[in-house]
Amino acid sequence: MSRKFTILSLLLPVIVSLLVGCAPKPAGPLEVTVTLTDFNVAASAASVPVNTPIKFVVTNKGAVEHELILQPRGADDQPLEANGRESEVEDIEPGETKALEWTVTAAGDYQLACYEPGHFEQGMHTDFTVTK
Repeated sequence: MSRKFTILSLLLPVIVSLLVGCAPKPAGPLEVTVTLTDFNVAASAASVPVNTPIKFVVTNKGAVEHELILQPRGADDQPLEANGRESEVEDIEPGETKALEWTVTAAGDYQLACYEPGHFEQGMHTDFTVTK
């Protein structure tokens, strides 16, 4: 009996550590690729579920500087705010890639837009929906 107990007591930590290593790793944010051109915004996803952490990976493939703002649809240069931060990436130079990590906490209709002078008016925005 003591030999079985000794073997079990030696194997148990090994088995537990193997099982812990098999546990699923927490998922990172959902990555949404956003491409900015002169004068268009294209996103790899048009909608995400509410309360999903999102990482917007924003690349400026245009010839001029752009920015990206996540805001309610119909708003005018009004990024979302949370914890002292705003849902925007500013000063994205041609060829540059920047990221914005954000979690939208309310389902609804949003838009991704650029408000460099005249860009929004030239069509530099796209709809983005957050679903329940």
